[in-house]
Amino acid sequence: AAAPEIAGGVATAMKQLNVNKVKMVRVDIPGTVSIEAAAKAATKSSGGTFLGSVLLPATPIPDFSSYAQQLISSGATLTLG
Repeated sequence: AAAPEIAGGVATAMKQLNVNKVKMVRVDIPGTVSIEAAAKAATKSSGGTFLGSVLLPATPIPDFSSYAQQLISSGATLTLG
């Protein structure tokens, strides 16, 4: 998705859901870095706090529990993925 589409989606979700702490889940590959940057910028411009990303390896994951725990522990009120 292009940066303007990401920004619009983040801003809309934050407003509709009345949330302000955003965490992202992304695959740890170079192509997702720009998506994270767009989400971070959109979060900040919407008055929220971007809490970073949970990075998933680009290999099969047999157990997602540790990644889910990172999201829960972050205190995020909105998760992007």
